[in-house]
Amino acid sequence: MIRLAHFSDIHLTAQPLGWQARDWFTKRTAGWVNLTLLGRASRFRLANAVIAALRNEWTTRGFDHLVFSGDATALGFAREIQQAAEQLGVGDPRLPPGIAVPGNHDLYVRRSMRQRAFETAFAPWLTGRRVNTDDDYPFAQQVGHVWLIALNSAKP
Repeated sequence: MIRLAHFSDIHLTAQPLGWQARDWFTKRTAGWVNLTLLGRASRFRLANAVIAALRNEWTTRGFDHLVFSGDATALGFAREIQQAAEQLGVGDPRLPPGIAVPGNHDLYVRRSMRQRAFETAFAPWLTGRRVNTDDDYPFAQQVGHVWLIALNSAKP
């Protein structure tokens, strides 16, 4: 038997985000308004506590592998992505290994994709067999008799 822990849509944010002037002319502005002024951030107000509880579960429940299917961040800033990877324990040898793909919030704007912040921060969870070694996705990891395949369909 293989025990997988699947999670997604944690939508962490970080302070400071690292706003630049050009960010105000992207959909990040609308996302920020939605989060802060229209109250969507309240849905994720317990995200840090939830992640702490998840990490406890991952270390005590005997999972074989972690499966993260994206939206680590709210607005796709590199600072958010880095902090999310740290809080999730990406690469922590005390946790089970993981596999990850970015969600649309992790690649919120085209610059997020070009900066490759997700690929850098989540690198330990992006290892596996690739058809084309020049491409990040798709890739596969074998866990026992099961193959996990990571496809990236997120678009900014």
